Amino acid sequence: MNRRELVEAIAKDSGLSKKCANKVLLILENTIEEQLSRGNEVNIRGFGKFEPKNVQGRTIYLDGTAYEIPSYKSAKFIAGDTLKRKLNP
Repeated sequence: MNRRELVEAIAKDSGLSKKCANKVLLILENTIEEQLSRGNEVNIRGFGKFEPKNVQGRTIYLDGTAYEIPSYKSAKFIAGDTLKRKLNP
């Protein structure tokens, strides 16, 4: 399912227009991004939890040459119990 299909599904299930459904999805994305960028977790009970994650820098060696990969921030998603049950009936 891509973004357009997700917006259409939200619009259909909620009775909102596609424009409104797209705005709701955009607000949700922006809110999660903002909280993760501040170092906060976002927990949606039953669905899952988004956590900020710090990935440590490391050195890799290719053909005898060392390359430094700097540390960076990423996001991690942990599925909630309700979602896990739906995926594994």
